[in-house]
Amino acid sequence: MNNAIVKIKELSVTYGATRALSQISLNINAGEVLALLGENGAGKSTLINCILGRLKANSGEITIFGTSPGEQAAKQRTGTILQSANLPDNSTVAEQIELFRSYYPNAMDSAQLFQLAMLDGLQKRRLSSLSGGQKQRLFFALAVCGNPQIIFLDEPTVGLDTGARREFWQCIESLKNSGVAIVLTTHYLEEAEALADRVVLLKQGQIIHQGTPADVKAKALGKRMSFCSQGHTGQIESFFHSLNHATQSIHELVIKNGKVTLTTATPEKLLRELLNSNFTITDLTVESARLEDAILILSDQSSSPVAKPEQAA
Repeated sequence: MNNAIVKIKELSVTYGATRALSQISLNINAGEVLALLGENGAGKSTLINCILGRLKANSGEITIFGTSPGEQAAKQRTGTILQSANLPDNSTVAEQIELFRSYYPNAMDSAQLFQLAMLDGLQKRRLSSLSGGQKQRLFFALAVCGNPQIIFLDEPTVGLDTGARREFWQCIESLKNSGVAIVLTTHYLEEAEALADRVVLLKQGQIIHQGTPADVKAKALGKRMSFCSQGHTGQIESFFHSLNHATQSIHELVIKNGKVTLTTATPEKLLRELLNSNFTITDLTVESARLEDAILILSDQSSSPVAKPEQAA
């Protein structure tokens, strides 16, 4: 593993009686994409603000590039894309990039920036005419124009369509391949699974698991099962609720238009019970849990392990 750019040891932050972070220890390494995941209020933004020097911790240690967060030497080597950012609509793409390049002593070459952010051909376009995906790639270019060695992306593709999101993923991959550390927060778990080398799962200010996306899925020991069974929604719901009451092994249940989908840590036992039941089932599949299934299992986000059936559309 490459040398750590950020070193965090036993970091704690409190707001009054509320503990936002509790004894967080974590390194962030060059050339990796680290995804910070967790529900709203888990501590993701607090942790990032501590690393950036915008927030002071109550206890613990944190260094970035061997110095304290917020120091000018660290700022010059750090890039950020926040959830909300605004630029003058009447300015052009090239004007904004040249303005931001002027802020840095070792700015990236303009041509390299346009290529990296997939903005070639848009230099003279005014911001008011850009699509959502093009604007987000511009924000990406502005965040990296100072040649940062670490960049923080806070929900960078929220609101983008699938095509624009995948184009932005290419920008992130190119940056990672150049050795830059990337810290990503996202609610699109497909995004974390596609991009992240390491996932850190936060809950109530604590790290409850970290590892590769594959490690997280393996830790959850979950399988996704689906099958079709027409006309028995109420009976199927009762069957699984009763079964889960005895085994506590079902972490998700959705019934929609006759299709049943669930995640379970004990697929063999559940299959035996299902096949011994009186339900007529078709199109049965069992596959490895997805990252979102694993996170649901690990964080136990729902108040009840079995979700209510979804109403037919």
